[in-house]
Amino acid sequence: MPLSEDSTMQTQADDALHNSEERIRLILDSATEAICGCDSEGTCLFSNPSAARILGYDDPAELIGKNLHALEHHTRKDGTPYPLEECPIYIGFQKNEDVHRDDEVYWRKDGTSFPVEFWSHIVVREGKTLGAVITFIDITERKQAEAALRKSEERWRSVYENSAIGVALTDLNGRFLAVNRAYEKMLGSTEEELRKLTFLEITEENYRDANWELVSELFEGKRQQFQIEKQYRRKDGTLRWVSNNVSLVPGTESVPRFIMALSEDITQRKQAEAALRKSEEKNRILLQINNAIITNLTQQALLHSISEALHPVFPFDRCAITLYQPERDSFRFLAVEGELHSDYFQTGLEFSRDETCGSWVFEHLRPLVRRDLEKEREYANERRLAAEGIRSMCVVPLALQGECIGLLSLVSQQKNRYSDEDAMFLQEVANQVALAIQNMRSYEEIDSLKARLEKENVYLREELHTEHNFEEIVGNSPALLKVLHTVDQVAPTDSTVLIYGETGTGKELVARAIHSRSARNGRALVNVNYG
Repeated sequence: MPLSEDSTMQTQADDALHNSEERIRLILDSATEAICGCDSEGTCLFSNPSAARILGYDDPAELIGKNLHALEHHTRKDGTPYPLEECPIYIGFQKNEDVHRDDEVYWRKDGTSFPVEFWSHIVVREGKTLGAVITFIDITERKQAEAALRKSEERWRSVYENSAIGVALTDLNGRFLAVNRAYEKMLGSTEEELRKLTFLEITEENYRDANWELVSELFEGKRQQFQIEKQYRRKDGTLRWVSNNVSLVPGTESVPRFIMALSEDITQRKQAEAALRKSEEKNRILLQINNAIITNLTQQALLHSISEALHPVFPFDRCAITLYQPERDSFRFLAVEGELHSDYFQTGLEFSRDETCGSWVFEHLRPLVRRDLEKEREYANERRLAAEGIRSMCVVPLALQGECIGLLSLVSQQKNRYSDEDAMFLQEVANQVALAIQNMRSYEEIDSLKARLEKENVYLREELHTEHNFEEIVGNSPALLKVLHTVDQVAPTDSTVLIYGETGTGKELVARAIHSRSARNGRALVNVNYG
């Protein structure tokens, strides 16, 4: 081959190599990542502008020939020296291994540091490590974002764990994924125990269908969130009222959608509302009974009105008022009301005080509650009631000025129907009933006295008419009786009667007496005086 051809080929090869090196240089200069190379001792062989810029140098040439570890990796992030022997890149040289780290710092020319992520890819020829190509990036923004995220997560975790409101996360089937401590306390179960359940399984049955319908509307996009008040059944079987604010949390690439519920225990609020309603109902009953007392003064009408007022709040099968009969030391049924008929306990029945539990109420002036008559019966009347199927009763005294005048009693075929609280309210009713009975007795006494006075008045009138038969002429002297006898004789006739006598002797009275006994007594009597 001629020498000229060899020269041409060499020139072309040199040009190709130059062009290749130029392309590599352009690639290195254009890369945003820092790229540099070093030999097995860590001496920098080349560096791109990004590496120099990140490390705070104006020209990559300032890095060439310098030990990279001593230049940028000489101190740990806590400020302590970083020996070469402990440098991950140097260790990679010794083990012929690539290295990747994102928990180190590099140091700039001005002495400041920055968090770095670097990769060291060793260059091996014939089994021998010649050096490495090192790429690195400043991850300050990433670390700041990660720190902000961790802080946010810590805040959320703190809120999540320490919130007074229960927080529950479930999958789309309602199965628990996570709950906070407040939720655990509210349900009386641990997170581990709840993860085996769905929220519908702890929801009281009456609320399940409506609850799931609302959740379905979340899935369908018909609503963004919903609020529901319902009852949860705790691990110990008791029920708790909760107010749930429920929303569907969008998923991410790594986390599927899930349901979040913020649950507030509102049991105390519900109890307070129920207590208020009961108090209002009791006040309504007391007012109704008070009106009944005013308008009903008969025995049976009074008890019927009381029965109608009490029944919505205190269900009973029979109620009764009994009055104490001090002359015989006994009780007598004043009135009996209710759907449960008894052949024995009827109005008018009288029995000895010792036969009834009312004797205890009478003596102690305190209510008596029997929750299970089959076990608690002591008196004859209680045994008879139990035989009729009565299982619970409440008896309160009708007391006036510290004295028991009778009893108000409710009985039921259901066990544990009445509580001590019920007995306290029934005592308030009994206090009004006692006043009503006193008023009723007073009314009956007044009515009796009125009737007696009317009879006495009739009797006296008849006596007066029988003996004298004259309203305006009073006297029983012989002369007057003779005149009155003459009046009785002449009055029925049509004869003209001449009445004479001195002035002031009562001629006009005699004339009126004759007129009142005549056939003309329905007409007016005209007096004519002649001067």
